[in-house]
Amino acid sequence: MHRTALSRPVSMAIGDGVLSPEKSVFDYGCGRGVDIRLLGARGYDVAGWDPHFAPDEACHAADVVTLGYVLNVIEDQAERTKALKAAYELAEETLIVAVRIDRTLQSEIAFEDGCVSQADTFQKIYTQSEIRDYLQAVLGKRPHIAGFGVAYVFKDEGAESAFLERRAYGAHASVRMDLFDAFKNDEAAKAYVALFESLGRHPVAEEFESLDELTSFYGSLDRVRKFAALCADIERLQASGETAKSDVLTLLASVRLRGMSFPALKSLSERVRADIRASFGGYAAAKDEATAFLFSIGDRDAIAQAIKQCDFGKVLPDDFYVHNSLESELPPLLRLLVFAAKNIVGSVGYNVLKIRRSGRAVSFLTYEDFDGQAHPKLKSSVVCYLPKADYSLRSYEASANRPILHRKDALVDSTYPLFGEFRRLTEEEEELGLLSSSSIGFEDQWRQTLAARHVEIVGHSLKTALHQSGEDSIE
Repeated sequence: MHRTALSRPVSMAIGDGVLSPEKSVFDYGCGRGVDIRLLGARGYDVAGWDPHFAPDEACHAADVVTLGYVLNVIEDQAERTKALKAAYELAEETLIVAVRIDRTLQSEIAFEDGCVSQADTFQKIYTQSEIRDYLQAVLGKRPHIAGFGVAYVFKDEGAESAFLERRAYGAHASVRMDLFDAFKNDEAAKAYVALFESLGRHPVAEEFESLDELTSFYGSLDRVRKFAALCADIERLQASGETAKSDVLTLLASVRLRGMSFPALKSLSERVRADIRASFGGYAAAKDEATAFLFSIGDRDAIAQAIKQCDFGKVLPDDFYVHNSLESELPPLLRLLVFAAKNIVGSVGYNVLKIRRSGRAVSFLTYEDFDGQAHPKLKSSVVCYLPKADYSLRSYEASANRPILHRKDALVDSTYPLFGEFRRLTEEEEELGLLSSSSIGFEDQWRQTLAARHVEIVGHSLKTALHQSGEDSIE
């Protein structure tokens, strides 16, 4: 097999900010050297060694060392551990480890503690918890799970703190740094702020003709309004301070959640140090509040209160559903629960989060064509059981009667581009009483419900089943 793209662990590390062009890279067990060539073409200082394909290359230290799918193919356990230690010894900042945890491997021929694949090569297949525990036992450092079969082991405290900041602060942290500066110098934004101050409220589209352009450029109407408030009103500035305080609490609590000591203040970025000074007055107070905050992760009442704070999301008796576009807008306690789940499985593909209201589980759900299908079918789920630090995977693609999604408008907020379409469909379905049955969560039962009312769905509109003309839409 010859690759033409970066390997999954390397691509993931770039996306997570663990790999960047200013850091030297060494690929321990580089195979045919595809990652070396592709990273070199991007301007990285990169080299590698492989016992079969590049045995004469010298092994040397680098900021980041990758050990990709090497441990799987070493049959002898002692040799496997030796290779892991050698790669870790070369890493000055971070070791990236990737192993196969493919549960669909068909061959089950036992061989040592692995199996022989259909290609007649040895493969040691790990579970997620097994590779996590193995890395910690051998290296004495608790790894960070980046994704299925991919882990980061940090030697450098600053690099580890920076990684945790990126995870805990969420997308809106970079937004505050980058887009807000642009907003303050944007002439259209200045005009919006002036009108906002004049009206004493946020202008609507009819009052400000460039509103759609601002919304498109800055990502959402809510963001435009937040930025305008920061520019115009000291009280809104205080509200932004509350967001920064929540970010700090999430970061520090997530560190303690992993059983780590609080990072040294000097290892935190200037942005975080400034947030600590502004929100807590000092680091000691921030650590005390984060410790108290951490204990609320298992508090049903605290979780219920956090869910109640959200003016978005679908609340059911046992679960809270929200689209991934709003993940960074969740209250800090819910973000901490998601962070805890990602410590188990790393980054996984999903478009809907499901948080158990007890706080005991978080699910990453993937629905097919969330935007395009009126009632998307569930494709797969990854359920993380937080008390046990375990997870389960399930694919629904082969299921004869798959779960489907209703009330999509509840999962997003009013700034979502298709919110209007989603909301109109829900209103039409509610008007006909289609959503009153508890059995409609599956394809077959939903089709039967529609057939009984002689309606069908075209796009995001209800139409009579006997006609297809636009005039037959349910109004």
